[in-house]
Amino acid sequence: MSNLARKILENTFSQVFGRIITAILAVIIIKMLTGYLGESGYGKYGSIFEFLAFFGVLADFGIFTISIREMSKNQKMEKKIFENAFFLRIIFGVLAMILAAIIGFLITKFRLAKMSIGISIAAASTFFVILTGTISTILQIRLKMQIVAIANIIGKFFSLLLIITIIFVAFKQPSEASFNLIIFSGTIGAIISFLITAFFVRKIFPLKPKFSKKVSKKILRESLPFAIALALHTAYFRVDILLLNFLLPISNAGNCWQNFCADIEAGKYLVAARVLEIFLLIPIFFGNSILPEMSRRIEKKNINTTKSFFENCINFILAISFSISIFVFFFAPQIIEIISNNNFLANEKSFGSDTALKIFAIFTPAAFFSMLLGFFLIAVGEQKKLILTNFLATFLNIIGNFWAITRIGFFGAALVSLFCEFFLLIIIFYFAVKNPFFSLERNKIIKILLVNLFAGIFLFLFKKTLNFNNIFLEVFLSGVFFVGFLFFIFWKLQIINTKMLKFKN
Repeated sequence: MSNLARKILENTFSQVFGRIITAILAVIIIKMLTGYLGESGYGKYGSIFEFLAFFGVLADFGIFTISIREMSKNQKMEKKIFENAFFLRIIFGVLAMILAAIIGFLITKFRLAKMSIGISIAAASTFFVILTGTISTILQIRLKMQIVAIANIIGKFFSLLLIITIIFVAFKQPSEASFNLIIFSGTIGAIISFLITAFFVRKIFPLKPKFSKKVSKKILRESLPFAIALALHTAYFRVDILLLNFLLPISNAGNCWQNFCADIEAGKYLVAARVLEIFLLIPIFFGNSILPEMSRRIEKKNINTTKSFFENCINFILAISFSISIFVFFFAPQIIEIISNNNFLANEKSFGSDTALKIFAIFTPAAFFSMLLGFFLIAVGEQKKLILTNFLATFLNIIGNFWAITRIGFFGAALVSLFCEFFLLIIIFYFAVKNPFFSLERNKIIKILLVNLFAGIFLFLFKKTLNFNNIFLEVFLSGVFFVGFLFFIFWKLQIINTKMLKFKN
């Protein structure tokens, strides 16, 4: 394997591994919070961060991704681009979080549900997450994102310790004070992650935000189309949670007298969504890892090598996504029970978080592929096309949710997401395939799909044959069997091998 391939995979897997560790810590946190706050309380907790995600887009403004691309293409301007990007992100971040806090108090439903103070506290956490993302552009260019992974692990660990103290020592019964302190624990973790990341980045670049009208104007001009696309993409992924909150009534202290209540439906939906978000970080990490190299190849107009490079990227991401999809679909109830409790599982009277997770599992490959194609369009400078694709998908998602949520609650939101994800993939694929740098190996993709389906049959039989008394053991052993089986088949059929990403620099 070439040095480039090793760096890309190491950079991707270091982030994925770091995310696995933080995901484990996050699962522990979710487990404690769902038990402590219940469906209603966890629904409010999760809805706060979903609300802030929209303002996070305003603070980001597409600057992170565009800065990586521009710094990769013009290394002589690397320092100036970074300094101006840092300045812009600080200004946009402060303004966005202040705006979020103000709107949080102006929305009557949030005030009545006692979520407004939590929004203000969580806004500080989001701001430091944005700053960490900004300074990590240098580490992304250098393919040293393992530093950020370690920083995030340490930050999440401190958040966990604070939550344990709040729940088991200071406030054994949930209250408004304990709810807000739990949110504040996330802010402490975000600050710690930022400080650790900043310490290492300073060894490469001085963290001095500077403003240059010429450089900042260029960054903003390039970022604007992607910022609009990112806002639409965020709306596409997050609007269902907001609509659950706005279209349905709030329960009375967790007691729902209507068919559906916003906080309870959001609580069940968010548990499944958190699992999906963990997996969706894989194409994001992978896309950010390949973006610098792909941008350099495209800048040099190396069509053949770029095609070969992207073909292997597609094969890699689809092999992983199909595997995740099959495994999560079969083990959705066990996964939900592990990270929450039986109250979040489906029963004869209502759908559960496991129902939503199964639907999410079905469209996981489409989500992985569409995200990778999005990075491709950014690399070739066609990020404006992402505006149309995300606008259409978001519009369809909003219309669909207005109809579905009031009728079948979060289950309707999950079904709408399933339809919209495939719709999005079709549109973005149409734009990507017309570009001369795009290529895919149809035969290999078919092989990847068939192998995963074959492995899925064996996984189903394996699950039926062995009766486990422990769900942790069941999920772990089944996962080991499934991954081992897939790796063996992929290796034997030469679908994945050590030459998969071997390219000339």
